[in-house]
Amino acid sequence: MNNSYETTHKTMIKSTKALIKLLEKTENWRIKKNKPDSEILNLKLAPDMMPFSRQVQVVSDNLKSYCFRLGGLENVVMYDNEETLLQLVSRVKRTLQFAENVDFSKADINEINLKKIKLPWLPGDVSIPASNYVTEFAIPNFYFHLSMVYSNLRAFGMDIGKMDFLDGLTLIQDN
Repeated sequence: MNNSYETTHKTMIKSTKALIKLLEKTENWRIKKNKPDSEILNLKLAPDMMPFSRQVQVVSDNLKSYCFRLGGLENVVMYDNEETLLQLVSRVKRTLQFAENVDFSKADINEINLKKIKLPWLPGDVSIPASNYVTEFAIPNFYFHLSMVYSNLRAFGMDIGKMDFLDGLTLIQDN
């Protein structure tokens, strides 16, 4: 049976793989439609929102942060300097490789539960307990930005649907 950290990790990994496929599909669509990279990378649903490229970077950062904060990996710095869709794909693939080095099935859950997570943007000398970090920030923030990536592409006219977001289901034969 999976622990909650392992389940969250597996779900984020699967969604990141779906993001890679979505970005690769976007690159093919961009070429077919003769659109410049910059037109897609600068997409926004509203003027005060982060552009498409930043949404992808934040999804990447969220998975990476989950793994180093809770999984015991050394943080890997990724600079936010991607200027093409293919560079974004490369970044997300590097993040996926990093994340796949964590094995939460062997983690000491009690040790993780004792962790206090510092979020650098929080004011003052405060932290958040690990389990609250997962439920109040890591999961919702990851999926918020992932859904913004998807929504930007839909609003821009790409023919994508829910299965592009989910990347299929694991089905079994009932007997």
